[in-house]
Amino acid sequence: MPPQAGLGEDTEIASGLIVSCIVGGAIVTPLMGAVSDSAGSINVAYVVPMTCFAGVGVYSRRASARSVLAARGRVLGEEGASAGLKATMLGDGAP
Repeated sequence: MPPQAGLGEDTEIASGLIVSCIVGGAIVTPLMGAVSDSAGSINVAYVVPMTCFAGVGVYSRRASARSVLAARGRVLGEEGASAGLKATMLGDGAP
């Protein structure tokens, strides 16, 4: 088994982040250059990384919501979590 560099259980996550950064730099940078060249302005090209950050934000928001709902399901039981979610969505002031 290869060494885990002291990351323990987070080794797989760190590996995925490193690969994502490398791929992002290899794809997003040339794409940003192409947009800049076609638009004639670097300012317009900043839409490319802004879109990437928006995608990361949407993903993290959904992942966070899923983990909160999963935690509620473990604490309240599946039926309690469903009732709490429905009440929260309807604004009934439930947990």
